[in-house]
Amino acid sequence: MRYLKSTMLFVTALCFGFLLYKLGTPIPFMLAAMLAGMFANQLPERYRPFWPMWGRNAGLLVVGYAIGAGITIEAWHDFCNQFFSIVLTTAFVVGVSALIAFAISKLQGADLLSSVLGMMPGGLAMIMVLVEENKRVDPNITMVMQVLRLFGVIFTVPFLAISFMDAKVLSQVTSAGSVNGIHWLVFIPLGLAGALFFEKFHLPIPWMLGPAFSTGCFVIICSPVQSLPFWVMWPAQVAVGLKMGMLLEASRVWATKKYLPSILLGTGVLIGSSYVMALFLHRIYGEDMITAFLALSPGGISEMSIAGISMGADVAIILAYQLLRIFSISWLVPYVVKWEERRETGCRG
Repeated sequence: MRYLKSTMLFVTALCFGFLLYKLGTPIPFMLAAMLAGMFANQLPERYRPFWPMWGRNAGLLVVGYAIGAGITIEAWHDFCNQFFSIVLTTAFVVGVSALIAFAISKLQGADLLSSVLGMMPGGLAMIMVLVEENKRVDPNITMVMQVLRLFGVIFTVPFLAISFMDAKVLSQVTSAGSVNGIHWLVFIPLGLAGALFFEKFHLPIPWMLGPAFSTGCFVIICSPVQSLPFWVMWPAQVAVGLKMGMLLEASRVWATKKYLPSILLGTGVLIGSSYVMALFLHRIYGEDMITAFLALSPGGISEMSIAGISMGADVAIILAYQLLRIFSISWLVPYVVKWEERRETGCRG
């Protein structure tokens, strides 16, 4: 019965995604799955379905292959040429996030460390691990901030790209591979090899970045690979979106309701700051605004990559910017936690 409910949830989200797709909605299958997951999470316990982690990982593996298929020598040269701007824009977005967290802490009395962890963009999985390890952090504040920020970006950024940047939702969403390359079924061994390698060395987001890395290396060194068909990409987006949607629990939101206006306002400021930096990237390097905006948006790396795939953006550039931010946060946040702990100890002393 448990797996029957999961299957029904998946099929429902897939059908809803197809409806949104026909209506021209950006990233329709991920949005449909997130909404379905949110709704399912509010059902009584006996009726509530679940979505297994392996389902999400399988979806991320497909997305990782789709990203890696578009990593070419030209994309690597673009990364090298734009490295300075990648560092600069990453520092800017992370700095704005920290300032917003500080403002929320001072104006509404929220715990500073919980607010900082909650507003850091692009590292939800890593942040949740830190929350579990640090008993000082309020998990309600951090979790709600992270999820609402992510939801706000995922729902808002693609619509802004379509409304103001003339982005188009592709009629056939495939990966960026070649028509005449090695058959797309190679994504299974390539994806598994990359994911297991990243897991073994405890690298972030192994089930997406691992396949992206292994596929990209294969494309550059050996041979192009075929694009994934749409009937593989669509279910993969649903598999990722369902797990994300089920993160939002009504009880957590209710426990932090007084912070909601500040969280939503802070998310809006982050999106606006990302747009300003995207203009900078567009003017300096001539990068198209859709790619620049998605690359700098404070959403999750998998979600912004999926949005890029669905709009025909340069996913390799999006991956480069988002990836550096992930590694920067994974390096910076533990130091912030230790600094805050020392500060608290000094104040008590």
